[in-house]
Amino acid sequence: NAIDLGRTSTRFKDAYLSGGVYLGGTGAANKISDVETGTFTPTWNGYTPYGTSGKYVKIGTQVTVYTTLITDAATDGSLIKLNNLPFQIAGTQGGGMVYHNSVPLYAYNIYTLFTANSTICELKTVSGSSEVGVAYVSSDPSMRGYSTLHWTIIYATAS
Repeated sequence: NAIDLGRTSTRFKDAYLSGGVYLGGTGAANKISDVETGTFTPTWNGYTPYGTSGKYVKIGTQVTVYTTLITDAATDGSLIKLNNLPFQIAGTQGGGMVYHNSVPLYAYNIYTLFTANSTICELKTVSGSSEVGVAYVSSDPSMRGYSTLHWTIIYATAS
């Protein structure tokens, strides 16, 4: 007994629901009742970038964050660390993907490290058997001056 909502030639503009939407089934696992989007201004471990932006999508307990960091010519050897994710990380599970417009980051095996139960994550790499942070501008591995980093971060939050 399926009932179509709308038609192919006409569509609804907005839907306001108080209980959630079930996608692909009627079980509790199929219910989407918590969706949030927004923007924020990332803070970068004391570093003042030439430009920065951040936005997020939260569906249930999964958060996807999109950030951009633009460096200037200043030399700053501090490590790339995002201090204010929009929601607290539940544990340390999650991941990140980075793109840089002038440094081949794939050569460094960059990964995202989360600080448990916080709003902090940072970029790391491995050098020999040691974990090494990635710097903003000065020492390698670094982003270098006048460059752009796009960092997508996915993690779980408790609420």
